Amino acid sequence: MILGAWAASKAWPELEAWLLSHRHYGPYIRQWRERGAIPRRAKILAGLMMTASLGVLFYTGANAVLILAVGVLMAGVLFWMWSRPE
Repeated sequence: MILGAWAASKAWPELEAWLLSHRHYGPYIRQWRERGAIPRRAKILAGLMMTASLGVLFYTGANAVLILAVGVLMAGVLFWMWSRPE
């Protein structure tokens, strides 16, 4: 949604206004723009989904180098996300 709001602000002001006034997404987009904040629930869900994705890679027998590379990338993203304010 944050990427969509950014793209809309460049080309489609009506969509940006709709996203910012949306009752569910609007507050999160405004918090991101004002403070770079990510809600704790989103951080937890992202971590769970990344862990599940690694599990699927492992279960399907993907190459160990691929699993390691994806795991390192995901760990970096999670570290960055958890360093953001809530």
